[in-house]
Amino acid sequence: MKIFAAIFSLASAQGSCNWIWGNSGDRLECLPNFYIDGICESGRRDDCGGFGTSVSFGIHCCPASRAIPIGEVANCGWQSGATGKDVSCPANKEGKTQLAIGRCSTSARNDSKGACQDGDVHSAYCCDTESVVDDVFCGWLYETYGKNLLCPTNLVATGFCGVNNTGDCQQGTKFAGIKCCPVKA
Repeated sequence: MKIFAAIFSLASAQGSCNWIWGNSGDRLECLPNFYIDGICESGRRDDCGGFGTSVSFGIHCCPASRAIPIGEVANCGWQSGATGKDVSCPANKEGKTQLAIGRCSTSARNDSKGACQDGDVHSAYCCDTESVVDDVFCGWLYETYGKNLLCPTNLVATGFCGVNNTGDCQQGTKFAGIKCCPVKA
């Protein structure tokens, strides 16, 4: 009976979304067969986190499903940008937009450089997956610092906006942005 309970608990834990938190410059990635559908970004301080933690940023990862298959990822790469710039995952050789499965972000920086790769302020780790993004119906959502920003149900992240420490996204009014897209059936 204990084995059944342990297996059930493990299956339940794997079947739900979770937050992964990081400090400025960390490269966070979802577990295998998970995708990003939400973010949190900080301002000057570590404004994100939960359960008594204070961190620079976070990604919300959800498990693959019948509606959003992930499978094996391939042709992964980092797409980076300056403070306040929208960064989208590219299309692969077949013209299919990649999904975001990782993120790096910077906070509490006073210069034009960031703590992510090559001095960039924020980055998206994008990969080919089994899912095919429907680019026609993608849209951007923006939020202030320290707020959890989630895509609507059954939408995936294919891009982000991040900042050094001021509200540079969406023409200088927001601290975070996420590009949410549906997946073709």
